[in-house]
Amino acid sequence: MTINFLVIAHDSPRQLERLVEELALAGRVWIHIDGRVDLEPYRRLEEIGGATLIDRRVACAWGTFSIVQATLNLLEEVSRHGAPGPVVLLSGQDYPIKNPNDVREYFRVNSETIHVDISPAETAWPSEYLIRTRSLAVPVGSERMDVKLLGSISEMSIRGQLGWLRLLTRSHGLRRGLQWYVAAYRPRVVWASQLYGGSQWWAVPWDVMLAMLRWVDDNPRFVRNQRYAFCPDETFFPTVLHELIASQFSSYTVRKPVTHVDWSALEAEDRPRTWRVTDVPDLVARPGVLFVRKVDESKFPGVIGAIRDSW
Repeated sequence: MTINFLVIAHDSPRQLERLVEELALAGRVWIHIDGRVDLEPYRRLEEIGGATLIDRRVACAWGTFSIVQATLNLLEEVSRHGAPGPVVLLSGQDYPIKNPNDVREYFRVNSETIHVDISPAETAWPSEYLIRTRSLAVPVGSERMDVKLLGSISEMSIRGQLGWLRLLTRSHGLRRGLQWYVAAYRPRVVWASQLYGGSQWWAVPWDVMLAMLRWVDDNPRFVRNQRYAFCPDETFFPTVLHELIASQFSSYTVRKPVTHVDWSALEAEDRPRTWRVTDVPDLVARPGVLFVRKVDESKFPGVIGAIRDSW
């Protein structure tokens, strides 16, 4: 059994090296580096045995489909070149809270377990449900949360339509801006079935991963519905997995994600919580947790050392 770790990263190359080195002791590591950043500082990752930087990179904008596309690119890469075993989605600011032997043993024992957070979208985000199901999320800048939400442009006044056309072409250039304008001119494609949501982070067996890719290929209308959704990384894969559990994998056990993330901070810029050294004892004691997010050694140095000392 080979554990296939999929890592989506956009900064902190030195910390990412420490993460990949740790993961490589437990399995193979497949890494997507944000297409907006220079790849050279990350080239040292290729020297780590068992680590692969994928070539199909996407310029990732927070809250948009680009994160889903980056994940799909990783899945397609591992389906072609990986070895059968669990597939675990992580970020570059995750870190294992258990040692490599414990991680391998956990997935060996839980070989037919799907780790995913799934709830009906209206339950998961009661105040955001209409935004997530009807609005279009349009990136207008390179910073986090530089996303505008809008309905169909066709329902706006001529002045409003021209204003959006100017904003989109200024933000994305003429060709890409016109593509966004055309996409936003009509209402989003309707997905007739229930939409589900939850945490972006999941872990699935190999056969479930292959079924996910087949389901996506067989359901282009769902993909079109999600392509311009707000934060589709939190609805795309939970919905796919819900459909597959109901139709093909009802005998598999479903559990919470193996990555622990704390979204309880009041201020948006503080979410998710960045862990400190003093948090480590509580994190290590959490049952069923193999990874934590987020870890930032530039902000709170010593956390990784404290985690390793706990092993």
